[in-house]
Amino acid sequence: MNENKICENTEASPKIPVGAAIALGITAALFCSLAGTPLGGILSLTVSAALLGLLLTAEQSFYAFLPIPFSYVLAVVFTGDPLLSLLCFLSVPGAFALRICYSKKFCLSVTVIITAVCMGVSYALILLADLYVAYGSVSDAFVAIKGTVGAAIDETFALLNELFAGEQNLLVITDETVYLFKKMLLMSAPGIFVILAQVSAYCAEKLMRAFSRLYRCSFVAQRPERVTLSLGAAIIFLVCYGMTSLFSGDTVIYYSAENLMMVTLPLASVAGMHSMFGKESLFRQRGRTFIKISTILLCIMAFYASPLMLFILFALWGSAGTVARAVLLRAMSKRD
Repeated sequence: MNENKICENTEASPKIPVGAAIALGITAALFCSLAGTPLGGILSLTVSAALLGLLLTAEQSFYAFLPIPFSYVLAVVFTGDPLLSLLCFLSVPGAFALRICYSKKFCLSVTVIITAVCMGVSYALILLADLYVAYGSVSDAFVAIKGTVGAAIDETFALLNELFAGEQNLLVITDETVYLFKKMLLMSAPGIFVILAQVSAYCAEKLMRAFSRLYRCSFVAQRPERVTLSLGAAIIFLVCYGMTSLFSGDTVIYYSAENLMMVTLPLASVAGMHSMFGKESLFRQRGRTFIKISTILLCIMAFYASPLMLFILFALWGSAGTVARAVLLRAMSKRD
């Protein structure tokens, strides 16, 4: 997540063969056209951004732009709505983000952040358009969805209370608990959406790399992958994690800290996994049996508590390591 971190590239960028470029363009057009359909959305954005981004990065701009008008024609055929079919163009920002990140030789962390912003905005527009078409009004759509989800949660908890009514030592789920659960889902929605955009951007980058290997585009396939975590993001995660542990779950401070923590969680977790099990970690060094066993046991206990807790453990590890390295470097620079 360090925006100043740059990855070096040692390979030239050969063009993808024309036949392969045409095949990739047709596939990209098909996925672009699905943006305005029930099967579209985040899947369409992810795959089409990866394909168009690869064509642009491999200097096949003609075959990258050609699928865009073709995808509009397909979208009109699928949806029957010329206005709604304009959503197929929303795959383009993510593709350009990947192209720019590769041309500037940004690291994986920066690439994911920039692409996630573009794809998040595109997906939000698609979601709003679909809600408008389905309900006639975005505000009415949110009210209807909130009511439907709320009713489903009420029925689920009521069924659980009924099933375990005769069991001893089991707490009854009160109306207040159900209310807090609903509020938690509502207030956590922005963080969940950002995580979805980050995961989509990460998958788009990986798909782009996979297709580049298939068609031997060395500029992408052999580009070094490095995951970095900026000091600011590490501090934000640690502070927000501490705030969510200290404050009550029904306060503005808690929900704000939770959303910020969720936004930084994915890349912080990946950085932590690299730090814990990467090539330069203590886990990879010869000997160190006690450290290896302790690390594995710690991960098992965290996963047993909750799969989410395992990701939080990685994020804490990566964030703490980033802060410790920054403090150490600052101390060494002052001493020198």
